[in-house]
Amino acid sequence: MQAGQSASAETGPFPRMRAGLGELACLAALALFFTVAIVQTIGLRFTPSLFPRIVGGIGLLLVIVVIVRSLLARRRGLVTKPEEPDTFLLAPPRKRIVALAAPVAYAGLFVLFGFYASAAASTVLTPWLLGYRRPVALILTGIAITVGLDLLFSTTLGMPVPNGIVGDFLLRRYVYLD
Repeated sequence: MQAGQSASAETGPFPRMRAGLGELACLAALALFFTVAIVQTIGLRFTPSLFPRIVGGIGLLLVIVVIVRSLLARRRGLVTKPEEPDTFLLAPPRKRIVALAAPVAYAGLFVLFGFYASAAASTVLTPWLLGYRRPVALILTGIAITVGLDLLFSTTLGMPVPNGIVGDFLLRRYVYLD
């Protein structure tokens, strides 16, 4: 589709949309993941469990939209192979590993060291490991995201962010003196 042309009924708005069975299987797995995230938090009051419900609900909605659009494109015969290869597979192995390991590392840091350390570390280290080399911008972004999310959850919504196992230990040991 060239500039200035509108999408026709034959090609649709996404003429290169690919709806293979592998993609639909991945989307179904994501739908299951988001559904489990929602179901595990049903019945809980307005607490920190609100965040997984919001993420799960939005994620599930987006996955359903993509599945429906893919199935409609397949039904209308709009499925074609993409002209460009998948850029993720063309990325250097180190970047692929970082992209796949970053969420796992964040979750591990979150459990051990809590929100503050995990958010600050992940927003600074992940872009650095992917090749972004502006340390001042990375540090300022990490601080802004961490403080912004803390203000949103702790101050605005009244839901304290987790301190983690190490954070709780340090608070009990050095702050909450008995």
